[in-house]
Amino acid sequence: MQRLVECLNAVDDSSLPDSTDTHLDPVDHPLIDEIQFIADRMLITDEGRPDFDEMDRLFKEHGYFVFPGE
Repeated sequence: MQRLVECLNAVDDSSLPDSTDTHLDPVDHPLIDEIQFIADRMLITDEGRPDFDEMDRLFKEHGYFVFPGE
């Protein structure tokens, strides 16, 4: 979780997508690739379902709201 939060914070502090952007797929940047890689492993269960507990934890502990999507 810590590395995901570090990457998300780095995006917030950068000139990458504005804070109102919620979908980062069109952005070609190694940091976004790492966020997607970590999120896929942390926020999706082994069965391929959203891990709502981890999503809630990310929001409650770090202020990042995520939701299931493609």
